Amino acid sequence: MLSTPRWGGVKSVQAIVLCLLAGEASWRISVKAEPAWRGKEALLQFNSSLPCAASGMCSIGRTKPWTGDIYPLHGLRECLAARAFRQEVILVSENRLSAGFQLVWNALEIGYDHIVLMSTKEKCQKAGRVWPQVSCIWSSQEFANSPKYMLDRHSFLPRAARLGYNVLCLDSDSMFLTDIYAYLKAPPLRDMALMALRDPAIGWLNSAIIYVQNARPDGPSVYMLAEVIDRLERWAESRDELNQRGWPSGCWEQMVMSDVLMGAVIGRPMTYGCWNRDNNVTYRDAWEGAHKRYFGYNDPGGIAITQYLKEAHWPWPEPLRDRAPGFGRGEGLYWSQVIQIPNTNGEWPAEFGGNIYGKTERGPKSKEWMGLLKADGFAIWADPEDPLQAAANAANKELFAFYPEWIGVAWDQDGMSGYWNPALYKQYGNGTNGTSPYAFAHFYRLFGAPMNKLTVRMAMNGWNWELSHLLHPRGGVFFASTEHAPIPDVLVYSPEVENREWMSHEEWDKATKALTRLAMEMGRTVVYPAPRCNVTWLGGERNNRLPLDYPLQYRYQVIPYAPRGFDDSRCMLGGYLMQGCMAARWYFAGGMFPPEYDHLVVHIRDKAAEHPVATVAAEQLARSWDSEELAKTLMAQHGGPGAGLFHPKIAEKLGAAAVPAVPATAQKPRVLIIPSVLQLTDKVGPREQLYRDHEREDFNVMSCPWIQNKPFM
Repeated sequence: MLSTPRWGGVKSVQAIVLCLLAGEASWRISVKAEPAWRGKEALLQFNSSLPCAASGMCSIGRTKPWTGDIYPLHGLRECLAARAFRQEVILVSENRLSAGFQLVWNALEIGYDHIVLMSTKEKCQKAGRVWPQVSCIWSSQEFANSPKYMLDRHSFLPRAARLGYNVLCLDSDSMFLTDIYAYLKAPPLRDMALMALRDPAIGWLNSAIIYVQNARPDGPSVYMLAEVIDRLERWAESRDELNQRGWPSGCWEQMVMSDVLMGAVIGRPMTYGCWNRDNNVTYRDAWEGAHKRYFGYNDPGGIAITQYLKEAHWPWPEPLRDRAPGFGRGEGLYWSQVIQIPNTNGEWPAEFGGNIYGKTERGPKSKEWMGLLKADGFAIWADPEDPLQAAANAANKELFAFYPEWIGVAWDQDGMSGYWNPALYKQYGNGTNGTSPYAFAHFYRLFGAPMNKLTVRMAMNGWNWELSHLLHPRGGVFFASTEHAPIPDVLVYSPEVENREWMSHEEWDKATKALTRLAMEMGRTVVYPAPRCNVTWLGGERNNRLPLDYPLQYRYQVIPYAPRGFDDSRCMLGGYLMQGCMAARWYFAGGMFPPEYDHLVVHIRDKAAEHPVATVAAEQLARSWDSEELAKTLMAQHGGPGAGLFHPKIAEKLGAAAVPAVPATAQKPRVLIIPSVLQLTDKVGPREQLYRDHEREDFNVMSCPWIQNKPFM
């Protein structure tokens, strides 16, 4: 069965999801369905104890399953009719089922079942086999531009909004912390027709979290959403014309949407971001100068949202603020503006690039797109390229906003503070009723590698391992899992070593590298230790409460992890957070994070015969060893080499003689525990040398410079 949700004692969610997993054919409640009626009605009553009760958006038991192709209009209508609740639907676009499943589960924890997972047809078919209760959709729509998986969701948004539905569109690298609708439906967002995330890095629109509500089918919000596809399709079909003029025919879809937003605010179509050549100073100055003159902006520097959106302060919502331990902010920022349908007024100024579409005549794909929109029978906006429609376009107005800071907070803004982990923020006063000051979080701007977007969900107790096992029935749920060793052999320090009072970062770092070097020689996956967050050099006693606070040199290299609370709060730290330190390949058995290891321990707990655990004798480690010498000794005592030394590519790369013989003696432990800090000489072992020789083969995506004492920032 699926694990208990992170809302702790809320058994109701577990009961509901167990019912989901049992394979209910439909959530429709029929008066003829006795006695099942009463059972389902009882499930609905549990909604009142879930976070969704704050807004009344509890939808478990109130939607019907649907899977299929939403490109045909009838498919989209059927999908929305089945999956929406109170005209609301949540769209998660993700081609990795492992990540998509986790956000769907997270939504169920809150009490939301009005959610669809958008992927490919093949992935949806797999999802149906693995977790049939997930409503997975795909689109057979073909585009002239790319990437399709991003354009599919941008196609869904305006089409669904034109049919009268409110859509919350999410990237999978995000997490509900409480009922988001309680804040989307309250001031200052209540009257906004379109909302998006402000990118904390570049200040422009980030399409990771888009919400459209109560939008006119012919209004500027739907126009903005539709223009992303329309512009990219027209560019793809005008590639020759644009290239002749030196303009690109493609652009990052969220930069396209940023440009569309700018145009909807100032009243004419713009391509400021997509066509700005930052690497050419002369061009950039002329380009920015033309736009600044149009804005009436004379200050030095480029254009930012502060030039065309209105900044405002708003009181931090009391339900989020009042029981958030140690949270001291009383207000937050947001940005908003009136938007309209832009119009060219019959002019394409040369200083703005001329005709931004390349040519006036549409190609077949952009015609097809506009036809798809019009097929629903609702009114469409007046043509932005028709100067006779300028007045009508200017009068067609709605409101846009970037979310305030309590929605969509990014990792580098406050993720490492502990406010995303219920095991920490629920400890309020003498009770366990604390709250996060945030309604929704975005795993953005993380140290290390993109895979840490998954690491953060694990570390925040938001990962459902049972779902991972449904996708990987052989147990390959770890970053270091391979086809030949889905459950890797691991080498790990004992809890007493990991939780000791490390006197300095240097002491901890040296011990961690020693464990890694020994694991290399043994063909084992290293379990990277995480020091306590309250060791002196990470913040000491002040990290026994929220917000967690670290010295500046570590602040952006930390992922705190606390499965139960402050008594087991640890900080994954520094150089080993790189993908190359985790992923297994033929010359390195990879690494494992503490949340993964904690799950491994649970997974093998009742399977001792298949996955034995052993501890090295402490007296053996009292002296200094060469890593190769100690590895040979321990392998002889504990069942031979780890699975990493039997990687199939070793024979291919180094010859059959490089593959060790399988000993016929003692059973090899799955987990080998090191009970004291290793003392290793600097002599490089053969497997470590192999790593040094071959790391450059995968350097772009698999580098782990930390292992070799190289800079990793």
